[in-house]
Amino acid sequence: MLTTHILFLAIIQGLTEFLPISSSSHLILVPKLLNWPDQGLVFDVAVHVGTLGAVIIYFYRDILNMFIGVFKFCIGRKDPRTRIIGQIIVATFPILLIGFFLSEYIEIILRSAELIGWSTILFGIMLYGVDKFSLTVKKIGHLSFKDAFLIGLFQIIALIPGTSRSGITITVARFLGYEREASTHFSMLLSIPTIGLSGVWLIYKLKDLSDINLNNDIFFAALVSFVTAIISISFLMSWVRRSSFTIFAVYRVFLGSLILMFVYLDFF
Repeated sequence: MLTTHILFLAIIQGLTEFLPISSSSHLILVPKLLNWPDQGLVFDVAVHVGTLGAVIIYFYRDILNMFIGVFKFCIGRKDPRTRIIGQIIVATFPILLIGFFLSEYIEIILRSAELIGWSTILFGIMLYGVDKFSLTVKKIGHLSFKDAFLIGLFQIIALIPGTSRSGITITVARFLGYEREASTHFSMLLSIPTIGLSGVWLIYKLKDLSDINLNNDIFFAALVSFVTAIISISFLMSWVRRSSFTIFAVYRVFLGSLILMFVYLDFF
C-alpha cells in the first residue's frame, strides 16, 4: 500500500472506532470507492494497537483507580473502585465466548457490502429512537452487574459489520436509562478489553502469514490511529455532555444509503 493510503485509512479508523457510526462501514466504502487494495492484516493490527493506546491514555485515571481497587481487594480491604472492573469483566465475557467460536464464520459470511449498508441504517435508526425516547436518570455510579451484563450481551451484535460496537453498547445503556455521558463512558471503558482481545486475535492470525513486513509505514499507521482516536474520544465525550446522538444517527442513515446505492447500482 502507498503511504498516502495507509495515512488516510489510519485516520478513518482512528476517527470512527469510538464514534457510534461504524468503522467497518467506512473501511469497506473508502477502498472500494477509490479502488484501493485491501489494507491487510498487519495494518489492522497496527491501527488496533493505536486505538487501544488512545483509549487507555484518555481514561488513565479510571484505569489507575481500577488497579488501586484491585490492589486493596487483594490485601483484604473493600473499595468501591473494584466494582467497575468486575462489571467490565462481566460485560466482556459474552463477546469473548461468542467471538472465539464464531468470529471467523462471521467474517466470511456476514461481510457483504449490502449487509453493512442495511445494518448501518438499522442500528442508526435504533440509536436515534432509543436516545430520543428513553429516560435519562442513571449515572455511571448506578451501574449494576445485571445492566453491565446486558450491555455486554448486546455487544455480540457488533460482530455484524456495520453495527458499531460503541453504537450498540451506547444504545443499550440509553435504553436502560443511563445518561448519555454515563452510557458513553462505560462504552469506552468496555472497549479496552474488547479491542485488546480482538487485537490479540489478529496477532494470532498473523502466524499464518509467511511474509510479515513490519516497516515504518505500519508504525506510522499505529501512530496516526492513536492521535486521531484521542481526538475522536475527546470530541465524543465533550459532545454528549451537551447534545444528543441525533447527528450520528442521521450520518449513519446517509452512509448506509450511500453504500446500498453503490451496491444496487453494481458499483461494488
